[in-house]
Amino acid sequence: MGPMWAEFGKDCCKYLEGMFGIVLYNKKTGEFFIARDHMGMVPVYIGVGPNGEKYVSSEMKTICEVAVDIQMLEPGHYITNDWQPTRWYNPTWDDLTSLPSNPVDYKQLRQQITDSVQAHLMTDVPFGVMLSGGLGSSLIAAITMELLKEGKVILKDGKKAVKTFTIGEKDSPDILAARKVAEFLGTDHHEIILNPEECFNYVNDAVFHTETYDPLTIKMACPMLVLQKKIKEAGMGVILSGEGVNELFGGLPSFKKAENEMLFHAESVKRLGNLYKSALMRGDKCAMVTLILLIVISIRLADWKLEPHS
Repeated sequence: MGPMWAEFGKDCCKYLEGMFGIVLYNKKTGEFFIARDHMGMVPVYIGVGPNGEKYVSSEMKTICEVAVDIQMLEPGHYITNDWQPTRWYNPTWDDLTSLPSNPVDYKQLRQQITDSVQAHLMTDVPFGVMLSGGLGSSLIAAITMELLKEGKVILKDGKKAVKTFTIGEKDSPDILAARKVAEFLGTDHHEIILNPEECFNYVNDAVFHTETYDPLTIKMACPMLVLQKKIKEAGMGVILSGEGVNELFGGLPSFKKAENEMLFHAESVKRLGNLYKSALMRGDKCAMVTLILLIVISIRLADWKLEPHS
């Protein structure tokens, strides 16, 4: 990161892909640079102490005893010595008045998703895929298996099947759908059967690690904590996720209320803009409990999904 800062300065974030939280400090000049990735996968909190001193952390719990005010740095922003957040990520897709008009190029869409999956599998640790049986995670699992067969990615255990993981109640829709997908693709599939009563045992942990009392976040975080623990026990260091795909492509019930293209576009922009407060935050914080790197394919796709393409 040092060489990039030396060459590009404050523009260095524009040359990074994926998720990141950065704190750079130059001892000689006293200059610092704090930045967050474009979609807000990695949390960055800024705290202010009683005497005006500043604190920076990826978790609130580490600074809550010394800071009287804590704010989250918004996605796609950076802060330097003036402590004024500046937006470095300026896409065109979040303009509510600019409706994309280019027709969908499905070959390009396929290639973009494939490139995104492949780019995030350049890892030297074992990896797997979280599989819900839905379209997003199923496509990611299918592409991963295809890349494996083509020799473009390599499993560290020398096996020929990618490990996939699903959690849910016995014979629940997710369990049954993921099982069918795993059988069709030939993945090394792992099912974690969870009784609803078990989730109550994880409520305190969910609140502690996600640092929120939002009911929906806690509800989703409880099984996520169980799942991430099982994934770690299976030896995974990296796990791919389909979080955010529904926000990108309109797969949520709220999109049914969009009566025209402009309303559909507005719903997508709103949903993508709030991901850092919900799915991305929950996914990252739950994964970090077991030190698993959670790769969310959709945050890379957001860069091009609604941009004009030639």
